[in-house]
Amino acid sequence: MNKIKHKILVMGCLLASLGFVTSCSSNFKLGKKKYDLHEYHEAIKYFEKAEASGHPKKETHFYIAESYRMSNQMRKALPFYQKAIEARSREDEARFHYAECLKFMGKYKEAHVLYEKYAKTGKNYKLRKKARTEIKNLEKLESMVKEEHHYTITNCEGLNTKSAEFSPMIHKGKMVFTSARKETVFKGNGAAYLGIYAHEFDHPTKFTGEAKLYEDDIHHETEHDASPTFARNGSFMIFARSGNKKKGRRTTDLFISRRQADGTWGEAELLEISSDKAWDACPSISPDGKRLYFSSDRKGGAGGNDIWVANLTSSGRAYGVRNVGRQINTNHSEKFPYVDNKGKLYFSSTGHWGLGGLDLFVATRRNGKVEVTNMGVPFNSPADDFGIIYNTDSTGYFSSDREGGKGGDDIYHFLDQTPKTKTFNYFLAIDVAVEDTVTQEDIPLPGSKVEVYEGTIASIKKGSKPIHTFTADAKGHVKEFPVKVKTDYVIKAGNNVSKVQYITNEEEYSMLGREADQDDPKYKKAVNDIHLQTTVYLKPVLGYEFEAIIFYDFARWEIRPDAAKELDERVLTFLKNNPKLIVELGSHTDARGTDQNNLILSQKRAKSAVDYLISKGIDPDRIKAKGYGETDLKIKEAKTEEEHQANRRTTVKVLGIMSE
Repeated sequence: MNKIKHKILVMGCLLASLGFVTSCSSNFKLGKKKYDLHEYHEAIKYFEKAEASGHPKKETHFYIAESYRMSNQMRKALPFYQKAIEARSREDEARFHYAECLKFMGKYKEAHVLYEKYAKTGKNYKLRKKARTEIKNLEKLESMVKEEHHYTITNCEGLNTKSAEFSPMIHKGKMVFTSARKETVFKGNGAAYLGIYAHEFDHPTKFTGEAKLYEDDIHHETEHDASPTFARNGSFMIFARSGNKKKGRRTTDLFISRRQADGTWGEAELLEISSDKAWDACPSISPDGKRLYFSSDRKGGAGGNDIWVANLTSSGRAYGVRNVGRQINTNHSEKFPYVDNKGKLYFSSTGHWGLGGLDLFVATRRNGKVEVTNMGVPFNSPADDFGIIYNTDSTGYFSSDREGGKGGDDIYHFLDQTPKTKTFNYFLAIDVAVEDTVTQEDIPLPGSKVEVYEGTIASIKKGSKPIHTFTADAKGHVKEFPVKVKTDYVIKAGNNVSKVQYITNEEEYSMLGREADQDDPKYKKAVNDIHLQTTVYLKPVLGYEFEAIIFYDFARWEIRPDAAKELDERVLTFLKNNPKLIVELGSHTDARGTDQNNLILSQKRAKSAVDYLISKGIDPDRIKAKGYGETDLKIKEAKTEEEHQANRRTTVKVLGIMSE
């Protein structure tokens, strides 16, 4: 009987031990599964359970550290990398990332030692190379930290909370920013989902009262909404959205929302340049409104997240995406681009040398070369510093999770008190020409009439008088005249003295992004004259044609607000500037759908656009509607949405001239 009891006891111990081992293994596997799904907050819980059940600490500590690092919580990652190494982790990269965490915490000497060890013995070639770079960088930091500056940095305490606040943007008297304040929790880091919020501007640094949700119609409770940027006239905004895998979107994408007639924002739509296979975020519209900068890990970059730029129309259409180049982008991460009124590109990077984490950099083009400079102290710290904007020449805001904040990322105000020692005067000269179609050379148009208006094409009201009127000389040249910084101009040029009849052209010229840089060594005088030049090209009436980007809802033909804006600014302006021309409005569809349905739909769309222009005062005899369906595709084998959009276009073709 005693033998039987003994056997039962031994068997129970074996089963308990087996259950204990199984529990360790299953918790670790569940943690690894969550880790692979980027659900780092949930992964940490399972790794902690596995460790408590006896799973080897060299593995649990490493993956807990990795989970914190991948969810951008470097302070919490540091002790676990240390514990993993002490437990003799076989993970080679743990030693490199431990050095990164030490640098992030400002422990440069300790980081230097570990970087040197990894540079000699590390197995990952790219990380060994990065370690050697970091060693050189750390040697520069001591002198950078001691550099004199004239900046005052202030934490915007009334705006910040224990959650993350970042990507400040000033729009119509409000501070619009991103914050983790939604009710639902993101499994990636255990914090709330990101949303877009706004605070009334009652003081540059002391925000009183409560920040409010910026707009209900673009608020998705189970997705991240972040980093809004606004059109110059406020007609649309572009922002980043990600997070809801159940809806089929596993990446971060760029979205556009348009201002409605009642002042609210419309339902956000996917921006056509956003890639479903890439992380696209951190959008920023240039001061002149003609370019959209953003960060992406799409193919064709230098590696990691790169800064990219696209052309942007006044109606919100983005096209012509290209990488800004290897002088700015590295094989690590470049994010949060921003262009100021002087044309300088600000961004954050982990690839260029810095104090730790993301650092703020400024790229300046001089003599055809791009120079990238670390903004130094006090903008940069051992932690993440990013998302800078200017609201005046000497004040602005940026984001940081440096020590001394309220928790997570905070928004900071900066004041530049650097003495200004130089004055700049600006002058603009204009040439009027036609391009030779064979040689591509400019042919001057003497005697052209040139009118200059202050404002944009959209803002100039009927009956407005020009601030300058000129007649081009024998070389088609208008002598320079003074212009003001931060000011928009419209240049209207026509030529009626030549035997060939030309289309009157109207172009915008903005002084935004053209201000001289006080620090540029080529400006040595106390007072400097800046000479600018632009050419307005005219085209012969015969055979003239251009495209208007007019969007319609799927299978519909009604004129949307954004389509009305495009018709007003491009087509209506063209018809008013050239009152004798007879034109055809041709509507084209993409190749999806039947031939007959596309032909009918395109005719309805063309007629809808024509009716709109007639309602604006255009003589019905001057404008004809023609639907082409899919008979004239620009891209025959279109596959992407951007290519389909290129086929869905409206053409304006000159048919003739009305008789006197």
